[in-house]
Amino acid sequence: MTATRELATPESEVCPHRTSHRYLTFRLGDADYGVPIVTVREIKSGVTITPIANAPAYVSGLMRLRGAMVPVVDLRPRLARRTAGYSRFTVIVLAPAASTTVGLVVDAVSEVLDLPGPELLPIPENGGGFVTGLARLGEERIALLDTARILDGVPFIPTAAR
Repeated sequence: MTATRELATPESEVCPHRTSHRYLTFRLGDADYGVPIVTVREIKSGVTITPIANAPAYVSGLMRLRGAMVPVVDLRPRLARRTAGYSRFTVIVLAPAASTTVGLVVDAVSEVLDLPGPELLPIPENGGGFVTGLARLGEERIALLDTARILDGVPFIPTAAR
């Protein structure tokens, strides 16, 4: 059985004058990460992924989505995290990539957070890689990711999407 949640993004979430930002947060192993909610189309679970021969370790394969084949990237190896088997909480976060959609495998979705600007900590320009900043929630830190950087150089995604 497949579960799907569509995520609507109100116009106010893309306004550059906001003093807070909304992020979908999720777990990879024992770490928390977040992506801007405006980069999330939907969340799927219980999906069959077809492996692709000779693909990089971080490319899980392809999944069928409404008649189209969508590349699926496992964020654990892509972010150099230790990989583990899928659990009942493992989901695929679908994100737009120009002319296509890409699935991002995460261990579990946590919540959508409205993070005030002062709670967002910048990172050094040369030290970020895929991380654009850190969110501070009390003692917790959430690494904020740039999906465009994560998808840069991933095979099976059209060049225009990068």
